[in-house]
Amino acid sequence: MHRQIEPLIERSVVSPPCCGADTATSVSSGKVVLSLGSNQGDSIWYLRRALRWLREIPRLEITAVSSVYCTAPVDYLAQPDFLNAVVIGNCSLVPHTLLAFTQAIEQRLGRVRTIAKGPRTIDIDIIDYGGRRLRSPELTIPHPRSHQRAFVLIPWAEVDSSAPQIAVSDFVVVRSDFSLN
Repeated sequence: MHRQIEPLIERSVVSPPCCGADTATSVSSGKVVLSLGSNQGDSIWYLRRALRWLREIPRLEITAVSSVYCTAPVDYLAQPDFLNAVVIGNCSLVPHTLLAFTQAIEQRLGRVRTIAKGPRTIDIDIIDYGGRRLRSPELTIPHPRSHQRAFVLIPWAEVDSSAPQIAVSDFVVVRSDFSLN
């Protein structure tokens, strides 16, 4: 199935129009933390493809990629387990422009938003962006409740010594044998 749609999504990510409150396209470079998750279809394929396209975003330099972790769903429980990873990078895009890029990747990979916190081919969240605080209808940074999500915190701590610390014994997260590299 993936082979049949690959030519349609093989194209580079096209620069989306700037959205939200940001009018500029760039800011001073800052460390960005992105969380990737998938629980539909060939999840490892979706994660790898998302990472490949994240590497193509202008003014985003990927500096670290965590291992892939298998985690139980949160909030909406009637769905398969997720594969999750965290990507660290340096970015000089305004946050809303980065969001537009990540949403374009989600759309190209077939993300459909029918059930809140439900199953998805790919989910790319901006968890932190250089310590900025932002609250708009489209984007909140830091990501709400990320500090409570083991599927974010454990992979983040693996690749970033400045990640928030958690009591790992409070969560059940299993590191998988998959790698995105």
